[in-house]
Amino acid sequence: MSADKPILQRLQLLADHYAEFAVAEKPRVFCWLLQPNEVRMVEAFIAREQDDEAGQLQEVFWPLETPFNDAVLHGYQLGLALVEQYHANAEAIVASGTNADWQSPPYEPHKTSHSNADVAWLIRCCESFLDHYSVPGRLGLVLRPSSVSDPSAYLLWLQRFAHAAPNRVRAMLLDFASQPAYAELVATSGELIVSCEPNLRMDDALAEVSREAGHLDTPGGQYRTHFLQLGKALGNGDLPEATQLAELALAIAVAQEWYHLQVPVLVALAGALSANSQHMAAVERYRAAEIAATTGQSTGPEETREVCVRLQLQARLGHGVALIHAQQPGSAAHLFEQTVPVAEQLQDARAVLDCYRLASFCHEQDDRPDEAMRNGVLGLQVARSMDDETKQSSTFPYLGEALMRLVQTPAQRHAAARLEREIIEIAGTRDWRPAPAPTATSSAPDQAGQ
Repeated sequence: MSADKPILQRLQLLADHYAEFAVAEKPRVFCWLLQPNEVRMVEAFIAREQDDEAGQLQEVFWPLETPFNDAVLHGYQLGLALVEQYHANAEAIVASGTNADWQSPPYEPHKTSHSNADVAWLIRCCESFLDHYSVPGRLGLVLRPSSVSDPSAYLLWLQRFAHAAPNRVRAMLLDFASQPAYAELVATSGELIVSCEPNLRMDDALAEVSREAGHLDTPGGQYRTHFLQLGKALGNGDLPEATQLAELALAIAVAQEWYHLQVPVLVALAGALSANSQHMAAVERYRAAEIAATTGQSTGPEETREVCVRLQLQARLGHGVALIHAQQPGSAAHLFEQTVPVAEQLQDARAVLDCYRLASFCHEQDDRPDEAMRNGVLGLQVARSMDDETKQSSTFPYLGEALMRLVQTPAQRHAAARLEREIIEIAGTRDWRPAPAPTATSSAPDQAGQ
């Protein structure tokens, strides 16, 4: 058996499940119910089907991550994103031997007022594309909104789409089996929206890949085996087994001076310890991970040094959060402030903003409002330097909310109006605050950024 056969088998299983949905007459929306480690396999399945040579289905998959922020305009926004992606890929389309001459239907939202106009225009765009290229199969919109401002309104929008979509225009959703966001939607939609739990058993697949890759008598093969078994133990919630496996993997990485491989083991175990309220034990592992990452930057192989900087950032952020859980906000604040240069070295503006935001939060918890405000303002400066795409995918709204909370004291209230004007200016909208507190729908894989 080739080493990649377990993965190919699971890709085929996903294709078979989707093919059953595609040929069915009534369903219009297909919802995957996934384990966390299955999400990337579905992404790989979608990517394979987008490849003209590797794809096995006649479907055209079109991933869209357009945020949901307006129930009346969302269909228009999706259609415009689809058109924008098409034109952005025009050069590649021409290179494949196809003319990139499709034109979308006229975009005239102001000329109609019926409640389903946005969905109708989106569907016209999809059908126009299918007709222009004489596509024999269906067009499947992979709906993965980067954020959802109103989960209930989004479910209603999906219902509208399902009722309006013709047979050759479908949609795909990704959800978590352990806490399904779309369960009620599926249950109340008749046969228009269906779900599938593929049960890919990815831990077994990775173990098969490791065995087929061989070299199990070498340190690399043994480390790989222990690390995969560690992931399975953590997934099963077996902390004692995970601890033992982590120590076995760690012993090999230490003996071989594989600093970049020590960190993932330590961070994974630290996260599990913290989740089990063993916060100081987690702190010890995070500290050890930082030491390994720092050592790797100076003495490790040249090709792993930049990786070790990224790993150092990951370990420090986890360390700081563990200190917060351990009710040591002062120590956590100091650590987050010290981590800013690491994030700056990586030119990771989101991480820099997070360091300032978390430092501000910790100082606030430590009853040091002046230091909390100072770090928050530094975070604002970082946000101001971001481009719109980076800013929208950052935690800037939470920083803004924290700063507005800090100016609600009698001593600072005079600055509230000026501060909010500045936040609005940076956000580019008055609707800058974070989405409402998570509900059932915020558990979906595509809404993790909320």
